Amino acid sequence: ALAPFQKILNNPSASYEEKFNVVLKALFNPAIKEDLLFALMELIRKSLSSPKNPQTDLVMRLGFAPKIVTLLDSTSENIRKEAAWSITNIAAGKDEYSTVLRNLGVIPKLLNLLNYPQQDLKEQAICALGHLSSNEEASRNEIISSNFIKPLISVFVLPKLQ
Repeated sequence: ALAPFQKILNNPSASYEEKFNVVLKALFNPAIKEDLLFALMELIRKSLSSPKNPQTDLVMRLGFAPKIVTLLDSTSENIRKEAAWSITNIAAGKDEYSTVLRNLGVIPKLLNLLNYPQQDLKEQAICALGHLSSNEEASRNEIISSNFIKPLISVFVLPKLQ
């Protein structure tokens, strides 16, 4: 799926910013195919997860956050999971990133993921909500006031009872 982008992505002299500008253009292309969208989201998530050099500042500065948040509503389970994982990594960064994510409406979208049947997706959403609530009081208050306890119990207690 990444074939059209391999030249720039595999170019060792290309900066992350050069590579990510190409990725950003592709992500915002309304005609993007699902397999390419998944591959690009996986690439972004891996760049955010890098233990040596996470690209969180660059991802935020270039404006990826709004697109990542909208992808929580994707019809693709894999894309939803990559988006949630990316949000987890962004929220684990600077406190102001949590504010940006909250202002983009990420909290209701993450809470909605608790209604999906995929356990790993639910766990990723909870991890992201945990980071958001620990970074910013407004996020914590929004999460607490959302009545999230029942969906939370369904993730951790009900699977063990069945």
